[in-house]
Amino acid sequence: MDGQPGSRRGTRKNYRISLTLYWMPHLALLPIDQISSAMIRKIVGETKWKSSRVKRSAIQRLHTMFECAVNDEPITRNPVGSIELSAKATKPVAPFTVVEADVIIGHLYKVLTGSMQVYAAYFEFAFYTDMRPGEIAALRWEEVNT
Repeated sequence: MDGQPGSRRGTRKNYRISLTLYWMPHLALLPIDQISSAMIRKIVGETKWKSSRVKRSAIQRLHTMFECAVNDEPITRNPVGSIELSAKATKPVAPFTVVEADVIIGHLYKVLTGSMQVYAAYFEFAFYTDMRPGEIAALRWEEVNT
């Protein structure tokens, strides 16, 4: 693992933890071609998950591992492929109110000087157009309606 970028090390660690905690106790001693979708569904149903997010991630990681086995050909079908994932939980968005946005923008214009005031203008633009950073970055001048 030495020499790997941090994100890959973290990914490996997350996979290892997920596999060790949720799947290895049930599947480690079974030949890979003997693991069925029914077994996976039973494990999923009997496991006490910390949260739906943890459950979803653990199933996705197992799916990825079996997909690699399908690609490498020790098995012909991914037994996790038929396991339905719970809907991904979305966090409610709590945007700033107009008053809060005005306070933030006013503060930025007050404390930023010179060319740094471009950041105040950026946030003013972002707040009042409801555009996300990626949308702002992709914006071209000819798309701006003046």
